[in-house]
Amino acid sequence: MGPVVDRDQIGVEGAPPAPSADVVVIGAGVAGLAAARALHDAHVRVAVLEARPRIGGRVYTRRVPGLALPVELGAEFVHGRVRETLDIADEAGILLGEMSHTWWSVAGGKLHPPGDDDWAIGKVMALLDPDRTPDRTFASFLETLRADPGTSAAVVAAIPDALRYVQGFDGADPARVGERWLAVSEAAGRRDQHDHTYRIPGGYDQVPAALAAHLPPDAIRLSTVVREVEWEPGRVAVFADTATVTGRAAIVTIPLGVLCARADGTPGPITFRPDLGAAVRSALGGVAMGGALRIVMQFETAFWDTLPVSGGGEPPDDLSFLSMGSDEFAVWWTSFPLRASVLTAWMGGPQAEALASLTSDELADRALRVLGRACGIPRARLGGMLAGSWYHDWHNDPFSRGSYSYGVAGGIDAPRVLTQPIAKTLFLAGEATDPDGRGGAVHAAIASGQRAASAVLAMLG
Repeated sequence: MGPVVDRDQIGVEGAPPAPSADVVVIGAGVAGLAAARALHDAHVRVAVLEARPRIGGRVYTRRVPGLALPVELGAEFVHGRVRETLDIADEAGILLGEMSHTWWSVAGGKLHPPGDDDWAIGKVMALLDPDRTPDRTFASFLETLRADPGTSAAVVAAIPDALRYVQGFDGADPARVGERWLAVSEAAGRRDQHDHTYRIPGGYDQVPAALAAHLPPDAIRLSTVVREVEWEPGRVAVFADTATVTGRAAIVTIPLGVLCARADGTPGPITFRPDLGAAVRSALGGVAMGGALRIVMQFETAFWDTLPVSGGGEPPDDLSFLSMGSDEFAVWWTSFPLRASVLTAWMGGPQAEALASLTSDELADRALRVLGRACGIPRARLGGMLAGSWYHDWHNDPFSRGSYSYGVAGGIDAPRVLTQPIAKTLFLAGEATDPDGRGGAVHAAIASGQRAASAVLAMLG
């Protein structure tokens, strides 16, 4: 088992200016921490600069007094039998629990079991062409399916569900996301065995903590907002509010939404002098930051377990995912395989971005209304059963500016361009740079950090 780590003591906040390092890593999410660990293991001096007062980035776990389970406000699931994450968990002794993939729907105050074809969406997604030239958007792909008289009735019937799936799971805008990217992403999911999904009962923040545990305590500087990077081949100078750090190379792991942002007076965007170059800027236009909203709700009791089953029969003993049949917050999930009176409401895509201006209370009210209508429980009564709710606004968070990335039409090669070193001095990492169709996933971010570290080590010789 790896070292036991106090997550609240990782990193140094307000420390004196850091000395120069061999490599400067910008961002202490899992990509940055994975890169830093690989470099440190190779005896390379590394300095990690993190804008937030915590490590983890879009892995954000909160522990609430009186609630047995940690509250996940960012990444929650391990999607597939992915070695990048599972190896860290095995080494650090992190417990994982496998979820059920059975989807039940809730309507009219009753639970409705899955139909005979519980993954009709697959009929649509299987028709995506990973080599289509020219590429087109998913919306255009669906229009073609509808207009084609040869399209089967089963595929046509599944199109609305496929549309909700791409918006919800991928957090993507159907009018922007590319057919080729979706096809490659679906294939990557099959390779990763996405039919196996795990959650981490002790909190997902155990993963970044396990990576950080291998670094010297003073290697990570928290609350250090990087403003500018000056560089030339073989030299970087990173200017932050509280420190200036120099090195031979820099690994930049900030989220796509921040990397693409222009300075507008709010913290987050970084100025590169000279600029990253036309090829990189063009490639950044081939990926986009998707939107997603999640609200974690604790109730007095797990009342959904007691809802009657349509047509009779016993309620499921592995209830994981629930569909509410609503345009807003259509997807919910339980704490299975653990039992707790907690439900998570989820919504992704353009609709989530449109609602990002609402307050947490307003969003919770909308979610409760959806849940109440489906379960046949008046909103006022349901609100009286609510013990607490938690939400983080990733869309307006200046250090993320969105939830996770997806590939736009015509941008299938963008991640591969982003993985290329810039003058053997700047190296980009993060889930948006994954060239294998796994963008948006924690294991893709870990792999990107490890890949960047390998490239730096090759450069350093």
